Amino acid sequence: MTDRTRTIALVAGAVFLLILVGLFAVRMTGGGAGNPDRLNDNQVADASNTQEPVKADNPARRCAGQANYDKIKRQLFDQAARTRGSDGDTFARLADVAVLRVDNPVLESEDQGLGLVRCAGQATLELPPGLQVAGGRTSLAAAIQYSLQAAADQTGDVLMVQNADAITVPLATLARAAGAPANTLPQAPPASPLGQPVAPSQPVTPTAPVAPSAPARPPVAAPPARPVPAPAATRPRTSNPSYPCASARTQGEQAVCRDDGLAALDRQMASVYGSAVADADDSQRYILRQTARRFYAFRDNCGSAACIAGAYRDRISEIRDIMNGDWTPPR
Repeated sequence: MTDRTRTIALVAGAVFLLILVGLFAVRMTGGGAGNPDRLNDNQVADASNTQEPVKADNPARRCAGQANYDKIKRQLFDQAARTRGSDGDTFARLADVAVLRVDNPVLESEDQGLGLVRCAGQATLELPPGLQVAGGRTSLAAAIQYSLQAAADQTGDVLMVQNADAITVPLATLARAAGAPANTLPQAPPASPLGQPVAPSQPVTPTAPVAPSAPARPPVAAPPARPVPAPAATRPRTSNPSYPCASARTQGEQAVCRDDGLAALDRQMASVYGSAVADADDSQRYILRQTARRFYAFRDNCGSAACIAGAYRDRISEIRDIMNGDWTPPR
């Protein structure tokens, strides 16, 4: 091969190499005959970095909200009415006007498979004006727990309240405060007879001759007047505790018989105690009976309804501690 031929071959090879390099560069930059709407790899990466991530629902939000607090409030009044054993309709109306505040609601656990969350918070229930519980309190507070589970019919969450005895037990003793007006408790409006308004009376014009009146009869002597019962305020007041008030002997027993709220607490304590004794082993049963003597001695030495109410609440907690293994003997 001559030098001229070799030189031409080298130049041709160099030109071919430059053409290949140019085509490669064009392809890398997205030019040429390719689809101008197609993103290259760098553009795809940039687009994916600028896309906002989808935010998942925060389950802790289910623990808060006024709708949940209203459900909690209604359950507190419902449990109190069942503890009291009466006045369910009145307690339901009071639930609509009482005020409940839940501070620091937190998520304790979550079961995604069941759609269930368990929450806790500090609940404070403010009673309507003119009402109080045994001991004179007008607000009740407790650290409560509550669970929320999605309803099967997709209508919202089903809520259940736990650990609310510190509110529901004294709430069962709800009564009017001294000096409060008699209409403090909401009452259902009375219905007119047969649901119809009473029409004013109209004069009646006789259309037939009036028969002659019968001869007058001699006046009949009025029956002797019966003794008028004493007003309710002056009659001795008797409540309905777990024992017959006719046999009340101690100062504490007599005080409970004079107070509906204390009587409700006594019934609640007696129910908790009876269930505990039925489920207790020999050691627990011995402790329950020994501590019962101390409780009654303390109650009977109280000088006020507030002291007695506090003694009952403490006794209910003590019984549960004994059954849960959390009780420690006093020193």
